[in-house]
Amino acid sequence: MQRQFEQPDFRADEDGTRVRATVKWFNVAKGFGFVTPVDGSSEAFLHLSVLKVAGFDAVAEGAGLLAEIGQSPKGRQVVRVLDVDLSTAQTPPPRPRTDNPAPRFAAPSADDGTPMDGVVKWFSALKGYGFVSPNDGGKDVFLHITILRNAGLNGLTPGQTVKMRVVHAKKGPEAVAVEVASPPGPGSG
Repeated sequence: MQRQFEQPDFRADEDGTRVRATVKWFNVAKGFGFVTPVDGSSEAFLHLSVLKVAGFDAVAEGAGLLAEIGQSPKGRQVVRVLDVDLSTAQTPPPRPRTDNPAPRFAAPSADDGTPMDGVVKWFSALKGYGFVSPNDGGKDVFLHITILRNAGLNGLTPGQTVKMRVVHAKKGPEAVAVEVASPPGPGSG
């Protein structure tokens, strides 16, 4: 199935190069994934907000995209989706059913992790994540927007102090719970 649509600019200040790409992977829970341009250039970050503007809540691995890819400070990213071709999308194979299924690993809960205080380094609601500098001087802590929403928050401002519960994830420290301890400090923002 192919769907075409008109779409407003994702960010007016970002001009992208129009390319055809294939979805490498996309995780709805995380709110992002990556696409591989068919011209062989390097992969690009695809955020859920860009898909939503195009009228999609997710795309499957292997789906074709006509997209505009721009350069951000962190690398290449899709700034606009112009067309989605789901005919090439792969559906995950059905899981074999067994009498004794393997145990599933649960995501960390807000009760897990080590209590930690820190100062918001930056947070982008548009990107859906940010980082907090821990007061103990350790490695910056990744903070996903779902953790904020679970705490009833919509965003954070650089300089705000926060209390967190932190687990050590695959890529480093990650907050599993957060609460604002104070407003932004003077000169922040």
